[in-house]
Amino acid sequence: MQRHLSRFASLLTCSVVMGSCDSATPPAPPPPPPKAPPPAPAPTTTATRAPSAELHSGKALSLNPHPSTTGGAAVAAVPDPYAEAMLRAIEARKKSDARAAEVEYRAALKAKPKDPLALAGVAEMLFAQDKAVDAMQPAELAYELMPTEPEIRWVFGLVMLAKNKRTDDAIAAWEAIIKDTPEYAEQLGLADRLKVIKTYTKGASHGGTKAPPGGPSSAPAGPSSKPAKK
Repeated sequence: MQRHLSRFASLLTCSVVMGSCDSATPPAPPPPPPKAPPPAPAPTTTATRAPSAELHSGKALSLNPHPSTTGGAAVAAVPDPYAEAMLRAIEARKKSDARAAEVEYRAALKAKPKDPLALAGVAEMLFAQDKAVDAMQPAELAYELMPTEPEIRWVFGLVMLAKNKRTDDAIAAWEAIIKDTPEYAEQLGLADRLKVIKTYTKGASHGGTKAPPGGPSSAPAGPSSKPAKK
C-alpha cells in the first residue's frame, strides 16, 4: 500500500510538472551571429611603365591617367625660325632698312632653303641697295619656283627690266599682275610703269627694252615717271 502511494505521488508530480511545461511558451532562439564581411581585395597599383610590347607596337599607355590634376606645365609652342625671320624682314622694310631686311630674308632661307618668297625678298632688297646684278639670280629662281605669285612677278619684272634681261618675260609678268590682281597692280603703279617701258621698247633689238635712265624703280610710279611730251 505504501508502495502504491509513493508511485501515485510520483506520477502526480510528474503530471503537474509536465502540464506546466506544456502550457509555457518556449523562449525564442537567439539570433545567428552576423556574418563577417568578405576580405577587401588587395589594391592594385597602376603600372609606371607601359609594357614593352605596347611600346614596340606604337600603342604606349599613358603614364599620366589624369593630366588635368597634375598641374604640369603646358608644352611650349615650337618656334618657327622661318616665320619669325620673315616678320622681322617686314618690320625692317617698314623702316626702309633694306640691308636689315636682306639679312632677315637670308635668315628665312636658312630655315627654309629655296623658299620663293624669301628669295624674292632678298632680290628686292639687293635691288634697293643698287645691287641689281646680285639680285638677278634670286629673282629668276623665285620666279621659276612660283611664277604665279604677284610679289614674285613684281620683283622678277623689276630686276630683269632694270638689267635689260628677259624683258619679254618681265613685261608678261607685270601684265599678269594687272590682269590677276588689279588692286596690287594699282598700288605699284604698274600701268604707268608699263607705258614707260613699252615706249622705250619700240625699235629695240630682240624685243628687249631700252630702259629709261636709272631703270625701273622699286617705288610706286608717279606722274613724273611718264615720258615728257615733245
